[in-house]
Amino acid sequence: MEKDKKKKKKIPKRRVYFLAFLIVLTANVGVWAWFTISNRARVENLSLIADHQGNLQIADDLGNGPGTYSDALNLNNATGTKMSSIVLSPVTSRDGVNFYIPNFEPLTNTVNSVTQLTDRTQLTKYYIYEKTFYLKAGSNSKNNVAEIKRTYDVALYGVQSNNKTNGCFIYQPTSSGDTAANAIRISFTLPDGQTYVYEPNCNTHNSDTNRAINGIGSEYGSYANLYQQNADGTFVKSPKANESEKLFTLDENKDTLVTMRVWIEGTDNDCTNSIASDMIAGQIQFISTEKKN
Repeated sequence: MEKDKKKKKKIPKRRVYFLAFLIVLTANVGVWAWFTISNRARVENLSLIADHQGNLQIADDLGNGPGTYSDALNLNNATGTKMSSIVLSPVTSRDGVNFYIPNFEPLTNTVNSVTQLTDRTQLTKYYIYEKTFYLKAGSNSKNNVAEIKRTYDVALYGVQSNNKTNGCFIYQPTSSGDTAANAIRISFTLPDGQTYVYEPNCNTHNSDTNRAINGIGSEYGSYANLYQQNADGTFVKSPKANESEKLFTLDENKDTLVTMRVWIEGTDNDCTNSIASDMIAGQIQFISTEKKN
C-alpha cells in the first residue's frame, strides 16, 4: 500500500507562519524494522514563525494555557521534552494519533501485521516527536465597540522546490539519492479531534530494494485528511495557486491548541534501509485567509 507519489503573491488579509526543522538520522543497531541498520532520527532544530503583522500568531503550550503570543516560537527553548532527546524509529498509523510498530516478515519481506504502541513514554521517546502549541488568528485590536468575529481558513503554502525560503519543503541537503524525506509524515491535531497529515515528496521514490513490502492493505499509512505535496513544491490537490486544500478553520482571537507529530511512516515503500544515517531539513508554512461568510 502506498499512496500515489504522484511568488508568493501579497494578498490582503492572508497571513502566513511556518515551522522550520532539521531532522538528523543516526546509525544504530535496530531490531524493530527491516533494516540492517535501523533508522534513528533526531529532530535537532524546530522553530515556529508567525506573520509579523499579527494576523496569525503562535504561543508555547505552558501546560495550563498559552504563553505569550509572538511571531516566533523556538522549540529548542520551549516547554516539554527537548527535541534532541527524541529518536524516531519507523512506525505506522491509521489516524496520525495512534501508532503501531510494523512487524517485518523476513521470509517474504512484507509487513503483514502491526503491534500497537500503548506506552506513551516509549512512543514519544523512540518513535515520534510530539509538541503542542497554540495558534491565534485575526486582529488584536479592541477599538470597535461591536467587534465582528471573523474566521480564517488555514492551508499549507507551497513554492518551487529550488526556493528554500518560503513555503513547505522537506529535503536532504547533504547529498542526492535515497532520502528519509520521502517517508516522513507530519500530523496536526486540533481540539475537536480532527487530524491533518502532511506528506512531502509524494511523487519521488527511493531506489533501494531492501525494504518491506506492505502486505496489510490500506488500513495503515492512509489518512482521511492527507495533504500530499510533489517534489516541485506543488500540491496534488490545489484549489488555489501555491496552496493545498484547506486544513482547518480558526475563529478570530481564539486560543487554538494544536498537537504536532513527526514520524517515519514504516509502511511507505520509501522507508528503505538506505535512509539510515540520513539527514533531512525542511520547513512547513501555513497560509491563512479570512473566510467570507
